[in-house]
Amino acid sequence: MKTFFKPSNILFYLLSSFLFFFLGMVIAAITGAGEGLGLAGGAVVLGYGVILGCAACISSIFSVRFLKENYVVLLNKIFAVIITLFTAFFIYRYLTLQDGSEKSISPKTKTTLPITGSVNFQSKISGKYYPPMGLGMIKPKYYEQNVL
Repeated sequence: MKTFFKPSNILFYLLSSFLFFFLGMVIAAITGAGEGLGLAGGAVVLGYGVILGCAACISSIFSVRFLKENYVVLLNKIFAVIITLFTAFFIYRYLTLQDGSEKSISPKTKTTLPITGSVNFQSKISGKYYPPMGLGMIKPKYYEQNVL
């Protein structure tokens, strides 16, 4: 039986998990899996990475049994080079986005004016004037009805 806890095998598990974690996040970003979801978009992209990373870890554990030792070492070298290229690409992309964000123009804001004019705050039942109550979309009728 082949030993699963050799240093090259453990490195293979870690490198494959790490590589496919980032690969899953890149695939999710390319396909637009997190677009239009607001704050949940980041969690969706992260979920793609975690699922692909776990699948790669499990498959690497099973594949170590059938691969020869020199193939595992070769795959470790290939995965290390790919991870280095991914890291260099993301660092370059981060630095170029930082340079561009300093030159960006602040977004134009639109001011809204308060409602003035023909707003009637008189009660329909008693005819008395009451100031407006409630915020947003809900305006409870405290003075016209006894219960909410």
